[in-house]
Amino acid sequence: MVRKVEIIKIIEIITIKVKKAVRIYKRDIKTKRLKGIYVVENSVIVPLFTLIIVAVISLCCYMHDKVVAGNIMEQVCIECSRQDDKNEQNVIMSKARNYIETKTLFLKNIRVYMSGNTGKETVTCIADCGLTPAFLSIKAFTINKKISYSHPPKLIRITNAIKEAIN
Repeated sequence: MVRKVEIIKIIEIITIKVKKAVRIYKRDIKTKRLKGIYVVENSVIVPLFTLIIVAVISLCCYMHDKVVAGNIMEQVCIECSRQDDKNEQNVIMSKARNYIETKTLFLKNIRVYMSGNTGKETVTCIADCGLTPAFLSIKAFTINKKISYSHPPKLIRITNAIKEAIN
């Protein structure tokens, strides 16, 4: 009889310990699942946000370079309209190329040249974008600016002729 009571107590102690162990095991499984969920979410979210940040920075650098090169090309058109000599215009083109190289962030293989007939010339800048990743599909850009020549003496003569015709 004593043995049966001792055996029943031992069985009760074992069942209590087993139940406690099962509760601890279930709790550990839940925390491990939650940790696993965070690992999976972070392995998807962190690269996605990193990709978005890199894309935005690359696009900003591209736009900066394009605006700077466009402004330089506007100035080249103004300077070329003041010069009638082709050699002077070529010197301005080479200076513009060097200036674009120094002022832009990531442009490579910059080419600046003039094309077209006399009076209808166009200054063109072609450059490769060095920083933009492949997913943005921006490899190179071209800026075309038209040179508009102004002839002040001719304009003054026309204005004086109109004034004389009115009076």
